[in-house]
Amino acid sequence: MLTCAFRYGRDDLDVIGLTFRKDLYVQTLQVVPAESTSPQGALTVLQERLLHKLGDNAYPFTLQMVTNLPCSVTLQPGPEDAGKPCGIDFEVKSFCAENPEETVSKRDYVRLVVRKVQFAPPEAGPGPSAQTVRRFLLSAQPLQLQAWMDREVHYHGEPISVNVSINNSTNKVIKKIKISVDQVTDVVLYSLDKYSKTVFIQEFT
Repeated sequence: MLTCAFRYGRDDLDVIGLTFRKDLYVQTLQVVPAESTSPQGALTVLQERLLHKLGDNAYPFTLQMVTNLPCSVTLQPGPEDAGKPCGIDFEVKSFCAENPEETVSKRDYVRLVVRKVQFAPPEAGPGPSAQTVRRFLLSAQPLQLQAWMDREVHYHGEPISVNVSINNSTNKVIKKIKISVDQVTDVVLYSLDKYSKTVFIQEFT
């Protein structure tokens, strides 16, 4: 069984049978005995090696994931958050039962969490940029602030370079500059909502 689920609440909030988890996609495949409608594709190199090692009691199978499923996403938890993070997760579960609808206890199945990733295009576009103008009382000229990034795509573990340009034509003195990285996610479940979490803050004085 392949399951794609969206968790939008903590485990300890699951009360009176109401769970904060919604299954977006479920695919079930009967391996033994094999169904006539099951796709019989060619074995991969890894499956051939496992069959040679495990013998005749091993049964290979292949689950084909549909293309329109969302990618694996984990919403960055805050310092006060506890439990399993919210987001999209994929799980492969194998079990023995009389029928697929049977309730199976935890000791009678094995679970494997898998990830669906999306590769960024090899040719990255220009980095994002933004600017703002702030006016002060008793000051004829405004304060102009512009920030831009060198690249559009950043991978995990890579430094994020942010360029800041300040044109201060006012009589005010700039004492502090704060840069933050916010994770903003559009969460579409029953209604359109946004999840925003600050994951990094840097201040300059």
